[in-house]
Amino acid sequence: MSFIDPDKYNIKFSSLPNIDEREYVSEEENDILTQSEGGLFIKIETEEKEGDGIECKNLCRESAVDSGSFTISNSCTMPLTITGFKMTDPERFSLFKFPDYTGVKVYHSGIIEQLPFTLEPDQKKQIHTFFHPLYDELMSGNSSTILNRTGDQFGSYVKIKPGFPILNCEDGDSCRPQIILTGEFLCEEKGLPQWMDNKENFEASDIELIKFPDIVNEFFLLKKDTLEYSNPNRRYSIKNWYSGLSGAIESYGGLYGTEWISQNGDWGITGSLTLLFDIVTGIMHRNEHDTKETLFNTEVDKFFEYSDIINFSSSIKKEDIIELEFEGDRYTGFMIDNEAGDNIEIMSNQTVFFKTRNLVDIDIFLCDRGDYEVEQIKSAT
Repeated sequence: MSFIDPDKYNIKFSSLPNIDEREYVSEEENDILTQSEGGLFIKIETEEKEGDGIECKNLCRESAVDSGSFTISNSCTMPLTITGFKMTDPERFSLFKFPDYTGVKVYHSGIIEQLPFTLEPDQKKQIHTFFHPLYDELMSGNSSTILNRTGDQFGSYVKIKPGFPILNCEDGDSCRPQIILTGEFLCEEKGLPQWMDNKENFEASDIELIKFPDIVNEFFLLKKDTLEYSNPNRRYSIKNWYSGLSGAIESYGGLYGTEWISQNGDWGITGSLTLLFDIVTGIMHRNEHDTKETLFNTEVDKFFEYSDIINFSSSIKKEDIIELEFEGDRYTGFMIDNEAGDNIEIMSNQTVFFKTRNLVDIDIFLCDRGDYEVEQIKSAT
C-alpha cells in the first residue's frame, strides 16, 4: 500500500471529491503531501514494507488484506489536535485496526478509541492502514506485475479532520489536509517447475517384501497430582464444607498452577481453578452456602483479567458437572471450558475433580477434559 498519483494508474474511486489546488500527492517517501498557507504544514510519511501485497494464490480468500501505515508529523510551533478522519472508500480501505473499522466512513471519538489525539511540535503519530478489496473483485479482478502495472487499482481519499482552523489557523480554507491511499493486485511471474529425470537410478520395489511396523495408538487424558487438603474447621457443617473446598482450590493453585504454566506454557489449570474458586467464594459471600445444590446447579461464563496484559475466559454448564468412579473412590467433576485471551498461547480445557474425606477434608486433582467413559486417565508423574 502506498501513496501515488491516481491519474498515472487509472485508479478507480467510488466517489471523487474535489481536490484543493494547494494540495498535492507525491510518490516520494517522506515528502510533504499536504501544505497550507501561513507556514503551517503536515508531513505525511509512507512506510514501505518489502514483501507486502496480496499473493495470487490467496485471491480466493474472503479475508485477503494488505496493510501499511502513514505518519502525521506536526511541524508547527503549536500543538495540533486530530479529531477524526473521513474515508471516501470505506469498503476497501480502513484505518487503525483490521477488521474493526471496515465500512466506517467517518472516524470520530464516538466510535474510535484512538481519537482524538494531540501532537505537540515535532511529535509524530503513526496511523495503520488496510486495503481489503471486495470478494468479487478478488475472484474476477485483473492482476498486474511489478513491471507491467495494468491490473486493477483502487484508491480512497483520507481527509484529516478538523482541528486546525480552531487551534492554529486564521483561514479555515487553508487547513484541509487530505491524502490518498491506494491498493492494487500484483502477482509475481513464476515459471512452472520442471521435473528432473533420474531414471538410471530408479529401482522398483516389491511391496510384499516391505515389513511395516505394528502401530499402536495410545490416547489418554493427563491427570495432575492429587492434593489432600485438611480443613482447619473440623466440625462438620455444609458451610464448613464450602470453606474446605475453597481452601483446597486455593492451595492447589498455589502448588501447581504457576508451576504448570512455567513447565508447559498451559494456562488451563489456572483458568479452571480461578473459575471454580470464584464460584465457591461467591456463593459464600452471598450467604447461599447452606446447601450443596447451590454449587451443583451453577452455570457461569466469566472473563478474567489476570494482569494488565493477560486475560482469559472460563465457563461451566450445569450438564458438565459429573460424577466419576476413579481408583475406588467417587469424585465430583466440574468440566470447565477455557478460552485464551491476550498474551496466552496455550489454554487447555480441564476438569476439577474433588471428593470429601472425613466429612470436612477435601481431596482434589485436575485432569484433561474428555470422555471419561471411553478415554483412559493417565497420571502426569
